[in-house]
Amino acid sequence: MAEIYFSYKEEALSFCDFLFAQNEEMSVQWHYHKKWGHVVLVDENEGKEARIVQGLIHVYVIHRERSWLTDIIRNCYYFTDDDEVAHIYELCCSFMDEPDAWGEDHPSSHRHRQALDRLTKAFEEALGQGKGFAFDSIIKFRLQRFYDELIEVVGEAIDEYKREQDYQSYIQHLREYLQVTPSKVEALTIVQSQPFIFYSQKGHRYALEEIERLTADHPLYLFGLGKDELDLTPIMALAPDKLSIYGNDPSDAKTLTVMNIFQERAEFLPLTKFPFKRLSPF
Repeated sequence: MAEIYFSYKEEALSFCDFLFAQNEEMSVQWHYHKKWGHVVLVDENEGKEARIVQGLIHVYVIHRERSWLTDIIRNCYYFTDDDEVAHIYELCCSFMDEPDAWGEDHPSSHRHRQALDRLTKAFEEALGQGKGFAFDSIIKFRLQRFYDELIEVVGEAIDEYKREQDYQSYIQHLREYLQVTPSKVEALTIVQSQPFIFYSQKGHRYALEEIERLTADHPLYLFGLGKDELDLTPIMALAPDKLSIYGNDPSDAKTLTVMNIFQERAEFLPLTKFPFKRLSPF
């Protein structure tokens, strides 16, 4: 029997709940000891060691790591608003657990995997010794350095949070500009490309010279948009009442920005639905 000591009742409960949820026959006993705290006895026969280790990692992630991250956000970086803390925490988790979402193997994910690997090895070694061990002791001994690394993870998440805030502020300013700018065209059709390709409501493709003329009298430089910017600047200058974007990538960053600005005035459609087939350059 593996004998594991937990200092906190909620951690012992989470460990037991994890094991019970595995749909495997495992003998699990739990009692409280004045000296050792919450003691969980688990039958580790028949290759159950891996499940036990998974359960201990689960307890660490949902209790200790979550607590550490929240503590760092509040006490190292001094965020007090609950919504902000929650959002930064979610960014931390995304950095560590979903590196693909950021376009590359994020360094925070690499550090996180290394920490979990160290912890997994420590739990496996403790189980292999056949003696009781304290969950607290292994966490503190093996992951002392990782707490400092989590401070860096939170710092990276806060930088991303600030970029998001700046982006939302930028989008809001452009929305406000649209509210006071008369529409030059009733509808505008766009095809995803580098840069975007623009069509009038009747299927006329705008030439570069036309776009430059249409945008000449608009102070879009106030938003960091200049005459050489050939994607968002023409759309803002024309300020269409209806905007249709055709393409194959609804997650394209430029497309999402336009959709966020125009909101209900914009729609994304597959390229196969493009209405001006004879005038299409593809």
